[in-house]
Amino acid sequence: MLPSPGMGHLTPFAELAKRLISIHGFTVTFITLSSSQSPTQTDFLSSLPPSISSRSLPAVSLSDAPSNARIETILSLEASRSVPAVTSILKDLKTKTNLVAFIADLFCCDLFEAARSVGLPCYMFFPSNCLFLSLMLHLPTLDATTTCEYRDLPGPLELPGCIPIPGPDLLHPLQDRSNDCYRWMVHHGSRYHDADAILVNSFEAIEPNAVRILREHQPPVHAVGPMIRDKSTDGFDKSGCLDWLDKQPAGSVLYISFGSGGALTKEQMVELALGLERSKQRFLWMVRSPLGEEVVEQHQNAIMLVDGIGTALRLKERDDCLVDREEIARVVRELMEGSEGRRVRGKAKELQEVAAVTVKEGGQSYEALAKVANKLKGMSE
Repeated sequence: MLPSPGMGHLTPFAELAKRLISIHGFTVTFITLSSSQSPTQTDFLSSLPPSISSRSLPAVSLSDAPSNARIETILSLEASRSVPAVTSILKDLKTKTNLVAFIADLFCCDLFEAARSVGLPCYMFFPSNCLFLSLMLHLPTLDATTTCEYRDLPGPLELPGCIPIPGPDLLHPLQDRSNDCYRWMVHHGSRYHDADAILVNSFEAIEPNAVRILREHQPPVHAVGPMIRDKSTDGFDKSGCLDWLDKQPAGSVLYISFGSGGALTKEQMVELALGLERSKQRFLWMVRSPLGEEVVEQHQNAIMLVDGIGTALRLKERDDCLVDREEIARVVRELMEGSEGRRVRGKAKELQEVAAVTVKEGGQSYEALAKVANKLKGMSE
């Protein structure tokens, strides 16, 4: 398995590995890019079970990358230039183990070349949802059939089985066709079609139409999620936050996080802090350093998904694209105390219960992963 850097990638990859090991009897080797070797990620990898080993790739030269290159561009360059090193590792593993498959992350499909060169089937694990996956699969066609920026499209994007997506709501890397980052995203969307199959970190109850349509896609897509870390078994909370949470009344704490790659501008961070204070609600906020520029990463694909399934309340922006403290306080109070908040929290609780069932034996995600595992076992015999 080769995940991209970032805990939002490593965590679901680790959970997928654990299931393949505990349920289906595989062993797993993680191959990590040099940019994955931060102290936090190294500690996380060292905490995994002994049946998950890891190999680190050497650093590659990125001196020709523009100084303002986005993270997606950097990851893409790093992966594409690591083909020789990954090929060497796979050849070595083939001589020492019964190696049956290579599973790459969404930014690492150029490394299929390494796996094909040693005769391995190539799978992609997409750690986000089916909406984002559908967008990526259709992105090369969208790129070829449109010329304007997506925010300027006359109507929303209509993807099979998905909610309509207004152009301005598309994630930031797709909003500037002149940026290298956009070209890389189109490139990755093309490479996804080279996979033997795609595993996606979603489940049928949360995206029923998209899952059913993607199941018939070529390459086939298997919804095997949700891949969520079990806090009762990993002992990885060094902050004491979970102990604090256990002492609070059930359902009384608001969790705020924009992911390991997300940050707010300084101005927006101030408004969020003051809005949370004015709401008078308990909260747990995973804070990163504020950005010094006006680029805000907020995982728009996830926002679109929860809007589509009725588990979100939208915040209204001002004309300067800032969400002010009063609006934040209003929406937080509604979410935690209001009638609309009770409705969306009830829906989220319902989906949480379904998610727990779908990954157990007999559940749809369990059976989807079993289908892939059994195919790999058959190929190794």
